Amino acid sequence: MRPRRGHFGVLDAAGFVVGCGGVLQDRENPNLAILRWGMVSQERHGEGFGRQLLMARLRRMLEVMPDVQEVILFTSGEVAGFYRHLGFVELGTEPDHYGPGLNQVRFRRAVDSNFKVTILGSA
Repeated sequence: MRPRRGHFGVLDAAGFVVGCGGVLQDRENPNLAILRWGMVSQERHGEGFGRQLLMARLRRMLEVMPDVQEVILFTSGEVAGFYRHLGFVELGTEPDHYGPGLNQVRFRRAVDSNFKVTILGSA
């Protein structure tokens, strides 16, 4: 079995953990990366930490997973707009996946030159 490449980290502000998340390269398909467990403390929503955490994970993905051509994620409907705003395309929804009224929304984004300009500032 091919080992997975991945990165998980925490985001701190003034010595307090405000978020965490990771990215894994798919074991069977090295062209695919999966964003995992991206979370920001609810009381810190709206302060830019979610975007900072996402960009850090995507930059790390580009550094250590050069074969990746697509990134996917599964999240709740409550934050789906955040990912849409950042160029992720919705693939589908599973109602009540996380509990009553908490739908799972699946997203993808191609890792192309536009993606690299957005994340790294250059192609």
